[in-house]
Amino acid sequence: MTPKDISKAINKKGFDQGAIAHALNCSTSLISKIINRKAISMRVAKVVALTIELPLLEVFPEYERLVRPTLTKEQQREALKSKFSELF
Repeated sequence: MTPKDISKAINKKGFDQGAIAHALNCSTSLISKIINRKAISMRVAKVVALTIELPLLEVFPEYERLVRPTLTKEQQREALKSKFSELF
């Protein structure tokens, strides 16, 4: 979603960025920075997504790298061996 889309969705739910900031005990500026992709905060991004009742990755798809599970080196090797075995 674009920052404009997110802001509209927040307003449509009857809230504004100040209300989110107050609920999180942070600045409105931080909320704005997250919405405008000028900063990263999983905590704020999750709350914004909850506020507009959409999945986090639908609102902030760039956060995918932060939420996908990380595999150990051994798990990576095993997963790749399994994939490669399908080729041969």
